[in-house]
Amino acid sequence: MTPVQVEVAEPLSSRSGVTGQTFTLSLVRPILAGEKELIPHGTKGQGEIVHAKKTGVGVGGELVLAARYLQVGEKRLRLRSMHLNGTGRDQQGLAFAVGVAVGLPALFVRGKHIDIPAGAFADAKTAEAFWVDAELASGPAAEPAAAEEIMKKEGVPNVP
Repeated sequence: MTPVQVEVAEPLSSRSGVTGQTFTLSLVRPILAGEKELIPHGTKGQGEIVHAKKTGVGVGGELVLAARYLQVGEKRLRLRSMHLNGTGRDQQGLAFAVGVAVGLPALFVRGKHIDIPAGAFADAKTAEAFWVDAELASGPAAEPAAAEEIMKKEGVPNVP
């Protein structure tokens, strides 16, 4: 349940998007344990259009997005609870309704088409405990006691 911020790498729209379509995400800020960088910014991942519906007679377009994972080396770190926050690169005038509950994908519904520009930022959370290989992590090594304290805060069980 570690909060992360991701960037949508390509434009998405209820006009052209289809249910099941995937899209590229990238990590905006690194994931840290204390001062140690575990997963660097720019790490790529994948999201999915869970539901897309074009506008119809008297019906607005719908677009339901979910962050699925970040690819960390050979492993996938699952993500959840995505919601677009409307800020990012060149996001002036980005306006849409966002309805989200913990554990659900972001839901965007309004009277016309929904257009999400490339570069839009979204907040998500990690969906599982995740171990990073020492050679993938960078930065100063954490002291064992400090690492245990971080794990307690994050709710990660201490496995011998």
